[in-house]
Amino acid sequence: MKKWKKIRTKEAMDIGGRYRIEVDEVVSPGGKTTTYSVVRMHPYSVIIPIDAKGKMYMVRQHRYTTDTVMLEFPMGSTDGEDPLAAAKRELEEESELESDEWIELGRIQELKGISDSTGYLYLVRNVKPVLNPKLDPEDKDLIERLTLTADEVRQKIAKGEINDASTICAFTKAEFMGLLKK
Repeated sequence: MKKWKKIRTKEAMDIGGRYRIEVDEVVSPGGKTTTYSVVRMHPYSVIIPIDAKGKMYMVRQHRYTTDTVMLEFPMGSTDGEDPLAAAKRELEEESELESDEWIELGRIQELKGISDSTGYLYLVRNVKPVLNPKLDPEDKDLIERLTLTADEVRQKIAKGEINDASTICAFTKAEFMGLLKK
C-alpha cells in the first residue's frame, strides 16, 4: 500500500504546551503534492475502574470544547509521562481511587484524520479509596463521581446517554476480551 510522504513542515504553532499544529507539505499516495494540517498531542490514558463488587466508577463533567456534560471513564493526558503512570495519576486525581491490578486493553486512535493522538486503555480491578488523594484542584468541584454496573453502562451507551468515544471504545474492548460481567 502506498503511503503519504512528508516533504517538510511549512508552519508550526505550539499551543499551551499541550498541542502543536503543523502544516506539512506532503505527497499523497496518488502522487499529488498538497498540504496537510496535523494536531500533535501527548497520548492519553482511559481507565475502567471496577471495585470488588463489580461496580464501575465513572465521572460526569462539563466538557468546554463541546459545551456538553459527559458521562465517561476517568481519563487524561500523559503530559509526557509513561501512559500507565499517567493512568494511575488520573485515577487518583479524578476518582480518588487506586489499585494494584491493572490490565492493559490496547490502544486507540480516534482522531486519526487530524491528530496523532493515541489513547491507552486500561481496566483496573479491585479499586479502593486512596487515603490521602492527590486531587487536581481543577477537578475538585468540576467532576461528579458515580458508580454503575456493566449492564447500566451498556444501557446508557445504547440510549446515547454515554457518547464519549474513548469510554465506548474502552468498554467495548473490555467486553470483547471477556473482562466484564454479563
